[in-house]
Amino acid sequence: MVSISFGKSNFSEIQNSYQMTVALIMMFVVLCSISSIIVAVKTSSSQEPVPIKRQDTEPEGTYTTPVEIKDPDAEIFSIDSEITMYEQCNSNSKIIASAAMDIGQALSSELTLERNSINNTTFRDGTLANEKVRRIEVKNVEILPGSKWTVVEIGNHGEEGETTIVLDLPQSYEGNQLLNIGSECSDSTKSYIGYINLIYIPIKLDVKEKNEVEGYRI
Repeated sequence: MVSISFGKSNFSEIQNSYQMTVALIMMFVVLCSISSIIVAVKTSSSQEPVPIKRQDTEPEGTYTTPVEIKDPDAEIFSIDSEITMYEQCNSNSKIIASAAMDIGQALSSELTLERNSINNTTFRDGTLANEKVRRIEVKNVEILPGSKWTVVEIGNHGEEGETTIVLDLPQSYEGNQLLNIGSECSDSTKSYIGYINLIYIPIKLDVKEKNEVEGYRI
């Protein structure tokens, strides 16, 4: 009788070999997974952000006008001129006639000033009247040749004497002043100025950097 038997040692060797193979396969799978993760991280970190192109909001065919830079050495002037005629010798009395011009700031090339005139003639009761004036205030103006007025002197007994003044040279008045009419104004007398026709132009005022103002004749 023949008997066949298997040894325990051979079976153990086969089992150990199988477990070793499985362990190697699992280790290989884990290593592959780690390598894939590392490669993915490096790829994502090496990518640079894609610049976003700014879309032009202006339609085609248009352009932006450049800002004009003003010349710091340009001459800048202002105008603050006035002429006022009063009925009496004080500035609280009735105003017979007045004229004024006021310009804040402008380039010298932009200021084109013309000759102007003012008189004491008014319409009263539908007729043309030559009003009596005793005080004339002027401010930053130049009274030009050809201007004229008549000083009427009334004596104690009512007699009148007239003196007509016609300018042949310009008179410049910077700031607030009284017009030099050739006689002093006094409320105690009946004298007055009549037949007034003043031809004038405003005086340009030079605007300084420190807000100083200087008269400048045109």
